[in-house]
Amino acid sequence: MPVRSSAASPATSQTARLGWLAALAAAFSALVYVNALDNPFVYDDFRTVLNNPSIEDVWAVGAIVYREMTRPVVNFSYALDRAISGGSLLGYHLTNVLLHVLNVLLLFHIARRTVEDQHARMSVLPGRQPVRATVVAFTAAATFGLHPMMTEAVGYISGRSEVLCGVFFLAALLAARRWLLGAGRRWLVLAFGLWIGSLLSKEIGAIWPLVLLGYDRLVLAGDPEQSRRRWRRVLGPLLGLTVLAGLVRVAVLVLVENPGGAEIIWRYALVEVEVMFRYFSLLLSPADQSIFHQVSEVSWPPAPRMILALIWLGAWLGTAWRLSRLDGAITLGMVWFVLLLVPSSVLVLLNLGEPMAEHRVYLAAAGFFLASGTLVGHVWAFFDTRTPRSRLLLRFCLAAWLTVLGGLTVLRNEVWSDPMRLWLDAADKAPGIWLPHMMLGAALQERGAREEAIAAYRRAIHLRRTEQAPYMRLGLAQAELGRLAEARSTFQALLSLDPTSAVGHNGLGAVAVLEHKPDEARRHYENALAHHPDDLAARQSLAMLYETVWQNPAEALRLCDQVRRMAPRTPDIDACIERNRARLPDSPSR
Repeated sequence: MPVRSSAASPATSQTARLGWLAALAAAFSALVYVNALDNPFVYDDFRTVLNNPSIEDVWAVGAIVYREMTRPVVNFSYALDRAISGGSLLGYHLTNVLLHVLNVLLLFHIARRTVEDQHARMSVLPGRQPVRATVVAFTAAATFGLHPMMTEAVGYISGRSEVLCGVFFLAALLAARRWLLGAGRRWLVLAFGLWIGSLLSKEIGAIWPLVLLGYDRLVLAGDPEQSRRRWRRVLGPLLGLTVLAGLVRVAVLVLVENPGGAEIIWRYALVEVEVMFRYFSLLLSPADQSIFHQVSEVSWPPAPRMILALIWLGAWLGTAWRLSRLDGAITLGMVWFVLLLVPSSVLVLLNLGEPMAEHRVYLAAAGFFLASGTLVGHVWAFFDTRTPRSRLLLRFCLAAWLTVLGGLTVLRNEVWSDPMRLWLDAADKAPGIWLPHMMLGAALQERGAREEAIAAYRRAIHLRRTEQAPYMRLGLAQAELGRLAEARSTFQALLSLDPTSAVGHNGLGAVAVLEHKPDEARRHYENALAHHPDDLAARQSLAMLYETVWQNPAEALRLCDQVRRMAPRTPDIDACIERNRARLPDSPSR
C-alpha cells in the first residue's frame, strides 16, 4: 500500500486554508452589496448609461469607441450589460459587484504572493515570528471588499471605470510578477495587454509601471545584475512610455477636450494634499461620506487642517522610506496609495475636475489595505504566540472590525437607494457647493415637492450666480406651478448675466408659449439659434410652433430634419419628420 508523503500534508492544508479564506472574503464582499442591486440611476448614470445611444448595439464598435475615446472598454461593458440584461438596473449593478469581487480575489492573491516573496528576500529576524500569508491576504482583501469607502465605485453604476480598471491593473501586476520571477516572456506580453486594458478603462492605469517597479525593488529577491537588466530592457522604457503617454493625454485634455478652459493653478497642489489626508482619514473612520465633499481653497496663512495634511504627507512618505528595509510590502502599499491619487490631482491642478470624489480612492485603497494588512500580520505574529486568550482576542477584534465595515457599507447603500436622501445628505455635508443643492431640487421636484425644490434651486443660484442649470430648473419649476411672471423674471435674470445664454432665450420662449404668445416665442428661439447655431432645443421648439400654431409642415419638416442630421438619436425626431412629411400637399400618402 503506497505511503503518503507527510511533507505534502502541510502544503495541502495551507493551500486549502488560503482557498476558503479567499472564498470567504469574496462572499462577504458580494453579500454587503445585495441591497444595492436595485438602486436607481443617479447623477452621471443618465449620461453614461441611460441616455447613451452608443451602447444600444454591442456590435457598433465604432460608435462605442467614438463616444468614449479615452475609456472605450468601460463603454463596451455597458453595451454588453444592455445586450445581456436588456438595460435593467440589476444587470448594470450586478456587473459592478462581480468586478469588485474579482478585485477582492486578485488583491488576496497579490497580498499572499507579496508575503511569500518577502520571505524569500529577507530572513526573519531572531526572536520574531514570520508574518502569515493567510492573515495578510485575508485582512487586506476582506477590508478592501467590505469597506464603505468602496461604495461609490461599486454601487454607483458610473463608478464602473474604477472597478474595471482595477481588474486589469491587479491582474497585470500578478502576470508581471510571474515574468519577474523568470516564468517567461509570455507573462510579460500578457501583463502588457492587461495594462493596456487598464489604460483604456481609466487613465490611472498609467501608474501601473511605477507600482511594478516598486514590487521589483521592494519585495522581490533576485540577482542585482538581473534587476538592472530588467530595468534597462523593460522597466525603464516602460516608464518612459508612461511619461510620454501621460504628456500626450494631458495635451489632448487641455488642447482638444477643454480648449481655453484649462489653466495651471499651483496652489491647488496644497488642496490635493489635504484631499489625500481626508481620504486617509475616511479609510480609518468612514463617518462623513458624501457624493460631494466641500474642499476649501488655500488661504494665507495656511489653515490648521492644511498644516496637518502637510505634516501627515511628510510623515507618511518618511515612514514608508524607513520601513523599506524592514518590510518592503508595507512601503509598497503606502507608496501605491499616494501614487494612484496623483492623476486626479493633476486634473485639479489644471482646474478641470472636482477636488474630491470618493470613487477615486478605490484602486489607491488596494495599496492602503495591502500595507495595513501586512501591518496587521506583524501584530498577529507578535500576539498569536502569547496565550490562547490573546489569540482569541485577535480574532474577535478582526471579526468585529469587518462586521462594522460591512454594516456601514449596507447603510451607505441605503443612502444611494433614494436620490432625495442622497442629495439631502450631500447638501447637508457640503452646504457651500451649488451642485448638491440643485440636484436636491431636482429630486424634490420629481417627488412633486415643487416649493421645496424652488428653495433648493434658489440656494444653488445664490452659491453660483453664473451657473445656468439652476436658472433653467428654477424657471421650469415656477412655470409648472403657473407662476409665469416669476419664471420670466428668472430667465431674464440669467440673460442679464449672459445675454447670449441659450438657456435664457429658450426659457423665455417656453414662457411665451405658455402665455399663448407664439410670435414672441419664435423671437426668443431665433435669438437662441443666432448665438448658438447648434442648439437642438430651440430647433425642436420652433418646429413645434410651425407644426401646431402656424400649420406650416414644410418648415417644421425642415427644422426636424436638421435636428436629425445633427443628432440622429434625438427622441421623437423621426416621428416629427414622418408626421410633417405626410401633411405636405405632394405627399404620396395624400
